[in-house]
Amino acid sequence: MPSREEFTTLAHEMYDFCPDIVDQGTGSIENLIEELIETENLFLWWD
Repeated sequence: MPSREEFTTLAHEMYDFCPDIVDQGTGSIENLIEELIETENLFLWWD
């Protein structure tokens, strides 16, 4: 399992690549980090 620091880095990279996951999804990068940790799933989407 990745560390919280690794999840944080991943979440920022995901946001840079696909900002809709935060802007229209989780609402904040911190929420995205928590979702990654809790669900162990990675998702991306574009409108």
